[in-house]
Amino acid sequence: MKTGTKFRDKAGDSITKAFNLYSASTKSSILDYTDDIDWFAFKPITSGSYTFSTSQESVSVDINMTLYDRYGDYLDSDNGSGSPSITINLNANTLYFIRVSDANHHYGS
Repeated sequence: MKTGTKFRDKAGDSITKAFNLYSASTKSSILDYTDDIDWFAFKPITSGSYTFSTSQESVSVDINMTLYDRYGDYLDSDNGSGSPSITINLNANTLYFIRVSDANHHYGS
């Protein structure tokens, strides 16, 4: 990475700047640079089971995904190797946050 290079991160880089997802939507994003952290906000329309997952094109990226409640308290995570997935029961009209990062501090999609 060159010094002074600026990136346009498409997802929020903090919980307060989380990118809003909508029910049953897909969001394409990449980890743009070393130590990039992407945040997403989600408010389900109905209560029930929801699955959040990622896919990756680069084998050098080890994606961590963590789910938080509206207060920023930890709910669940998948930090295994490969593409993580979280399935959890969520309440309708309640805000949740998803944090996506790379455990190895690489970047890629």
